[in-house]
Amino acid sequence: MGDMAFSGGFETLAAGKDPEGWLDVFAGKKVQETRHKSGELCNDILSIIQNDTEGGMELTQLQAHADASFIILAGSDTVSEAMTALIRCICADPDVQSQLREEILAPYKGAEGVGEDVSEFSKNRLPYLDACIQEALRLVPPVAAGPPRWNKDIDTQILDHVIPAGTTVACPNYAMFRDRM
Repeated sequence: MGDMAFSGGFETLAAGKDPEGWLDVFAGKKVQETRHKSGELCNDILSIIQNDTEGGMELTQLQAHADASFIILAGSDTVSEAMTALIRCICADPDVQSQLREEILAPYKGAEGVGEDVSEFSKNRLPYLDACIQEALRLVPPVAAGPPRWNKDIDTQILDHVIPAGTTVACPNYAMFRDRM
């Protein structure tokens, strides 16, 4: 998550402790490191949202710090929740375990006992694993709701319900993914 968001990892696992002071110090430090990358290739999220060279709104230090903190929490929580749901679903069903084991080990069952390196696999070559991941995300979505929608200054009708103008709505993913309609 740190590499994608800030072009550098958190390094807390390697150190066995939190030498940078976790969220406050780390997020503030990364905001400073990425703030003035104009002219450079912006290849991380924080640099991109702070890049005001293309006419975008310049973020204040406080806004950038809040965004950095959010990026850390959003990425960490959603991945851990998704993995927990996936493992829970797999562990609960021996037939799923068996079929997944077969699919994952299949390349290692060559004539000489040597198969392809697993790093060469793409998602398309592990369709059952992909289906398991998608189903775990449907059953236990790591995010409570989709992005909120605002209907500005007009009333909006959804089925037989009228949403008054100026209302923000969001649909809970848990309910949406179980809707029988």
